[in-house]
Amino acid sequence: MGGNVTVRLNLNATGYSAEMAKAQRTMQSFASATAAMGHGTVSTMQASSAAIRVLEGGMTGNIRAAERFISMLPGVGAALQAAFPVVGAIALAGVFVKIGEEVAKAIQKIEQMPVAIQNGFRAMNISAETSIDSLNLSTAKMQEQIDLLSGKRPNTLAEDLANAALAADKLAASLDADNQKIKQLLQEQHLNAVE
Repeated sequence: MGGNVTVRLNLNATGYSAEMAKAQRTMQSFASATAAMGHGTVSTMQASSAAIRVLEGGMTGNIRAAERFISMLPGVGAALQAAFPVVGAIALAGVFVKIGEEVAKAIQKIEQMPVAIQNGFRAMNISAETSIDSLNLSTAKMQEQIDLLSGKRPNTLAEDLANAALAADKLAASLDADNQKIKQLLQEQHLNAVE
């Protein structure tokens, strides 16, 4: 079809019905061809849907309508098709940047793991030392009682040393707890602290 539609009617009494049926078939064929040509254009449903999304404020979620509109502009579709390798390369570079950021975050977490493990073991060590020093204090007190009952002079130096060690352990635990609170506060405020 070159853009022209020719319909020939031969109106005589005998061929009128046949010619009308032929004309109807030609019109149906023309309607089918027109519908096939318009298949790539925007339907009323698509246009209505896009308009409603825009009116609801969905400007960024309306990609299909934007794609159709741009492809319908004369010359723009062909220009974008020619520019696709560049656009594809930019998109691929964006993917690589995103992957790089994720790898950097993973490396940062891995680097922080030894510090977290060290902090955990330090807390466990302080707790164990406190328990041991508490036992040493109890042992020193019992030894003093045994010495008194057996008539010996009690060794108060052992008790004093055990008390000092226990007090040092409690101070270390308190300092460690305060240090953890300061780190948590700095993290909440998005500040970096020196380890």
